[in-house]
Amino acid sequence: MKSHSSLILIICILLSCKQRPKGDLDQFEISGKISGIPDSTKIYLTNLDTDAVFDSTIIENENFKFKGKLIDPPTQLWLHGNLNKEFFYTNLLIKNESIKINGDHSDFPNSLKITGSPTQNQEIELNNLLASYRNKRDSIFNLVMKAHYAGDKEKVNTINKQVSHLDSLTQTIKIDYIKNHPNAHTSVIQLNYLKNQISKEKVKKLFLNLDPEIQQGKYGRPVKIFLEEKILDAGDAYYNFEAYKANNEPVKLSDLKGKYTLLDFTTAYCGPCIQAVDELKTLNQHIDSLEIISISGDINKEVWLKSLKRDQITWESVWDGKGSKSKTFIKYGASSFPTFVLIDPTGKLMRKWSGYSEKSLINKLSDLGFKNLNSL
Repeated sequence: MKSHSSLILIICILLSCKQRPKGDLDQFEISGKISGIPDSTKIYLTNLDTDAVFDSTIIENENFKFKGKLIDPPTQLWLHGNLNKEFFYTNLLIKNESIKINGDHSDFPNSLKITGSPTQNQEIELNNLLASYRNKRDSIFNLVMKAHYAGDKEKVNTINKQVSHLDSLTQTIKIDYIKNHPNAHTSVIQLNYLKNQISKEKVKKLFLNLDPEIQQGKYGRPVKIFLEEKILDAGDAYYNFEAYKANNEPVKLSDLKGKYTLLDFTTAYCGPCIQAVDELKTLNQHIDSLEIISISGDINKEVWLKSLKRDQITWESVWDGKGSKSKTFIKYGASSFPTFVLIDPTGKLMRKWSGYSEKSLINKLSDLGFKNLNSL
């Protein structure tokens, strides 16, 4: 009996000491060697799920290193910095693994050699398929801008048709990739981006072809919600949601019924969102019949709270910690930032639009019947 127990104990010890599967570490480590970037240049690591910088370091002798722990990997990360006032970046999709990045400053964003991560290899494979089309699009886009500034509308229209054709080709490549890589996290991430560009039936077919584990993961859940829910449009009744004010007081959209309500779907580090703040302040000050409520897509509460102080928000801003992939954002079709939704006093959606430029909110509300806004 004693020898039998000893044997079991030895087996348990051997199992517990068994080497971890490759890539299954307690934390990630990113080691890089990049030529062409001076010493002391600061580089950052941003978690794209939370849209927040969570680490930074400096280049020393062309080398840099990040260490940390990802809670729910794989996770989309953004490695980025500035050199001579020019922004450089590359996208990562990694688990808690040991990653090596090698190359030159000119290799950003898509030509760096990145090794050590099977999920990153999926990203690299797709990037390689898209590379030639992406390069063509970049060169054509530069021609569009030149024609635009020269006032040549005919040339702009001609080049835009070429851009649309390239976009159609890249979309086809992405769809084929999703079909042929049902076990890839990259596939469901791309399907998230495509879900508002292709038919719901096609999204459903592609989604159901994915591995069940991929479907149920954090990048699969938003697609699942998208397929199960009706995405609201003009004329539909509003979707009621609950979120929290800065003082942790809960608030529901239904609490505001009876007035015109402008929903502002935003994030802390979105450039156009920040640019819209002054105009939102003007509207909040001059239109008594309009209630503005900003809905934060930030997962990190501190990031949201700091943005409220930075922008000195004078209207209601709420947060629920679920980020931009939440049911609320998906129901309202808020897939880019900022997205605005105007709801009438009866609770019906009047209009939905995305993006911001100077006076675009004032002009939009004037078109929808709000009076005396031209002088603002």
